[in-house]
Amino acid sequence: MALAAACGDRAPAPLASAPTPPRAGPFGSLRDLVLFTRAGARATDALFCDRFEVTRGDFAEFAATPAGRACDADRVPADGDPTVAVGLVDLRQARAFARWRFLRLPRRDEWAQVALDGGRSRFPWGDRVDPTRANTAELGLWQPTPVGTFESGRQAGGGNPYDLIGNVSEWTESPASWWCDPRQYDGRQPLDPVAGIARAQSDVAATPALAAWTGPGGLSPVGWLVAAVGDNVPRECVGADFASSMEDRFADALPTERSARRGLRLFTTAGELLAALAATPAVLAPPDELQLRRFVARDAHRAVLAAAWRELAARGVAPAVVTPIAALLAGELGVAGTAVGPR
Repeated sequence: MALAAACGDRAPAPLASAPTPPRAGPFGSLRDLVLFTRAGARATDALFCDRFEVTRGDFAEFAATPAGRACDADRVPADGDPTVAVGLVDLRQARAFARWRFLRLPRRDEWAQVALDGGRSRFPWGDRVDPTRANTAELGLWQPTPVGTFESGRQAGGGNPYDLIGNVSEWTESPASWWCDPRQYDGRQPLDPVAGIARAQSDVAATPALAAWTGPGGLSPVGWLVAAVGDNVPRECVGADFASSMEDRFADALPTERSARRGLRLFTTAGELLAALAATPAVLAPPDELQLRRFVARDAHRAVLAAAWRELAARGVAPAVVTPIAALLAGELGVAGTAVGPR
């Protein structure tokens, strides 16, 4: 009864007969999330990846919101064909868009899990260089295309993501691999000497609480070094682009750099998604409620999300059923009895 009251008195629309919701609004990416699981992994770590790169239409809608205006998203050119992959997005704007859609940017290893079968293949379709499978320099278009154009560029089986190679490269949260090497960057100069790893190590060493946990040889966890430098750390961008070779799957960029050849794709885990959705106080409009219910009901989503909720509950951190969205999720997943607040 409490769940029904929290969700409102009206009966939910039948999923089978309802029209497919558009890819719009904060819940728009739920329509296209693809689930990736690994044997033996916790349900909370099940990975969701957007089937498509973020489009100009996606970003133009975000730019008109308070969250978009706060990160100057209106400065990103998003006119023209709304189905074309957006570019000229810096890291701050990419993160803000991801948060608006309850998601985040991936790490390099997460992208490789999805795009390269965990590193076991060179491309989503296998190991063979094939210019017809992706929008890269080998094809010769030299401009971004509508997302989802290259059907043969997907991993075989199911509704797997498009354009993991080519079109635009995509931001990740992973620091550039060479930046993490305390040696001389193999002859390279750091993109920003102030943000070099030597400076980061000095800052960590000067912080007693962090220095106490320094490992043998003065080595510090990379996460601490990145936090010490902040947004000056170069990030890896993945997937090649329309003007690079399809074999150039990894590149570096400073967080403030903007390039027409660089955009973004959204990821999250089951645990993170549940937490982000349940913490939102909004009352769902009917299209958004339909979007959420359809997402839960698709493929193996319901089983994975319910298992993730129960895992969170076992750790004492399951979402408390205090928002309409949390109540809806608990009801859809059949986990109302395990919904306990953090402790």
